[in-house]
Amino acid sequence: MTATVHGLGGAGSTLRLLLEATPIPPGFEDGMTPDDVNADEVIEAFERMRDARDAIIDAAAGDWDISDPVDVSLLTELNERDQLWRRALNEALAKMTSEQLAAGPLGRGDD
Repeated sequence: MTATVHGLGGAGSTLRLLLEATPIPPGFEDGMTPDDVNADEVIEAFERMRDARDAIIDAAAGDWDISDPVDVSLLTELNERDQLWRRALNEALAKMTSEQLAAGPLGRGDD
């Protein structure tokens, strides 16, 4: 399939922009464990990343031709980072839930 991504110079440049807008999640750069993840930092970084990626995707239009091996490689790396973000967000949620449960009923404002 041959296609065009308007405004961004093709699938390869759009994928590069998306990759640049998708950093490794906070706490995952240096092999930190889930206990070391700062949930607030992860959520704030995710929101910034999501907004940047939305702007890139909004600027792109049309179908993408991702048959070039370089584009496939970029898409693979982007997918791997997306998987890290899913893991980071799941761990942040688990940590926040654990903290809420440890706080007990008074910590939740149920007084």
